[in-house]
Amino acid sequence: MLIAFLSEQDAVENIHVIGYSAGTRLVARMLADLGMYSRFMSEDEIRRRVRLGHVILVGSDIDRGILGGYLLDGALRVPKSLTLYQSTADSALSLSKLVFRRQRAGESLIGEMATAQSNRFLSSHPRLRVIDVSNAEGAVSGSGHGYLRESPWVSSDVVLSLRYDLAPEERGLVRAPGNPVWTFPDDYLERAGAALDRAESASP
Repeated sequence: MLIAFLSEQDAVENIHVIGYSAGTRLVARMLADLGMYSRFMSEDEIRRRVRLGHVILVGSDIDRGILGGYLLDGALRVPKSLTLYQSTADSALSLSKLVFRRQRAGESLIGEMATAQSNRFLSSHPRLRVIDVSNAEGAVSGSGHGYLRESPWVSSDVVLSLRYDLAPEERGLVRAPGNPVWTFPDDYLERAGAALDRAESASP
């Protein structure tokens, strides 16, 4: 596997992976395989032998139940974090759900899927970061599926995560009390700008 091979190279510190749309099925399967590979490893050994940093799934067109199964089987132990961007206005995923008759992972958890069970799971797994982009500038343009490209807020959030290793709250995202899903506030630009200034000031 490519990730395992790269992890063996001395110059490699963190391997970040971004998956988009149907491509997230491959990324999710990679996480599942690495979860099985590292099943009997300690956390320190995983970090040492599988140098997987941040994994990001954008507009994920994978069956939500399949992804959930991967996570329950240990896939979350492998990356430093797994970020799942979702939207309430992604018509491409709505069509996919109609075809496959299964909820897609990139569809928003806000609303019908915001159950007590899902909230407990997300709250107890801080490595899994679910971010709803519905309020992000440009996120609903066109079919609402290309927000990584169309929304400067979303692309900025990805850069702050990968370049500066910032957690959602450090990047300016917010969430309501008791709600594990992160969202973009109206003053996101100011918050993100301040986060960038702090990160640059802290850089050696």
